[in-house]
Amino acid sequence: MKLPTRLWDSRPPRWFRITSVGLAVLFAVGLRNAHGLIDVFWGVLACSLLLVNAVAPKGLYDGRFNAWTQKHPIVSGGLVFLVLGGSALAVLSDYVDSWLAAVIVLPLSAAFVAWITYRERATTRET
Repeated sequence: MKLPTRLWDSRPPRWFRITSVGLAVLFAVGLRNAHGLIDVFWGVLACSLLLVNAVAPKGLYDGRFNAWTQKHPIVSGGLVFLVLGGSALAVLSDYVDSWLAAVIVLPLSAAFVAWITYRERATTRET
């Protein structure tokens, strides 16, 4: 039996996309039982990633989203800030108070996004 080099060579099968939508709906329904902001954040993040996986699964890894991120640097930077800052805030708030985690994480995430945007803009201007 020949093992595939990738999970699938073309478009993912229909069952994969339907399962992603079903899991996203389950996460969305689970948001009714969210007890805090961190629970809401993880639920929304899981829903959005599963829906992107269902709508454009190959765009996540084949480079189709690169043109969009270069055309919309502010929006893509905002999305990186939300995902990176929210994830770091959720992890750090388990160890320190939520307000202290926000004071630490949000400026660091904003600085990181500004640095990445600057680097990307400088790289595109040189080429």
